[in-house]
Amino acid sequence: MAAHWLPNSCSPATVDSMQSMQFSPLIVSGKRTQCFEDSVPGKRSRAHESLVSPTGHDPHAGAMMANPAPNYADTQLLLSIPHQLLNLEMSQARQLQQLDYSPPVSFIYNPLEYAVETHSQFVYRYCTTTKPVLFVGMNPGPFGMAQTGVPFGEVNMVRDWLGIYGYVGKPPREHPNRPITGFGCHRSEVSGQRFWGFFQDLCKTPDNFFRYAFVQNYCPLVFVKDSGKNVTPNDLPLANRKQVQDICDRSIVDMIRLLQVKVVIGLGRFSEERVKAALQSAGIYNIPVGFLMHPSPINPVANRGWNAIAMQQLSQMDVLRYFMPQYGMTMY
Repeated sequence: MAAHWLPNSCSPATVDSMQSMQFSPLIVSGKRTQCFEDSVPGKRSRAHESLVSPTGHDPHAGAMMANPAPNYADTQLLLSIPHQLLNLEMSQARQLQQLDYSPPVSFIYNPLEYAVETHSQFVYRYCTTTKPVLFVGMNPGPFGMAQTGVPFGEVNMVRDWLGIYGYVGKPPREHPNRPITGFGCHRSEVSGQRFWGFFQDLCKTPDNFFRYAFVQNYCPLVFVKDSGKNVTPNDLPLANRKQVQDICDRSIVDMIRLLQVKVVIGLGRFSEERVKAALQSAGIYNIPVGFLMHPSPINPVANRGWNAIAMQQLSQMDVLRYFMPQYGMTMY
């Protein structure tokens, strides 16, 4: 039976109307960020509602009145990159969700929808400028981005190092063995712990990493079998694989152009090869695409010391200068 996407109850807006959503301010842990809200005057997101006291008093109302959100028209330059990136991602996801998927795909999760608040926090906090370096993963992992809305989003690293936290809803159809519990997920995604843990050691702070780099997935959806096992994009049935690749190839090129990327680093051979093919199809030959071994525990080589391998490969690509504070890099 083909798997179909249905609108999530997390938001009353359908995917077709999501493009018309406006960004409104959200205060999380004392910091301003942005989240998607329906274009309904006075409507607050669930994450915002969760910050309101049981008596109905909003403890942040005074702060919001004292520091009103800037008008979008007045801050178009500041918001243009994250706004455009989120629109590109949503367009990509919408196209992918409109496909009819053949077995073994039975369930489809879209973290960009049910984890829209935390994902938009991530983009608005860390992707406000162009990025010379773009890391590209394959697609969300079941215990990483599927739970938090952040690429390689192991719960502890996302909450405690990246400082991203918020409401995560549910996909419209959920496999009982792959529940979405958001930041309540007790399983750690090893790939995400290794990836962000490595850059935590290397960069010390998230700002040092994101000053010149960003992380994106080639495909934003999670594909799940009847058994609950993950289906990676390269394991999709041939017809679906071609459809997915056509959409994702175009989207990753659009994102590379938007962020004015100088070098792409594919996490794993699949991501590396797809980005190379996408750039070639678009007639872009001046952006090198490097390879970084995927930190997945499925890879026995990665289990024997991924950090040392990553350091060596990044050094060979001559990109460590973007991440190590001692270089004191201020321009690119």
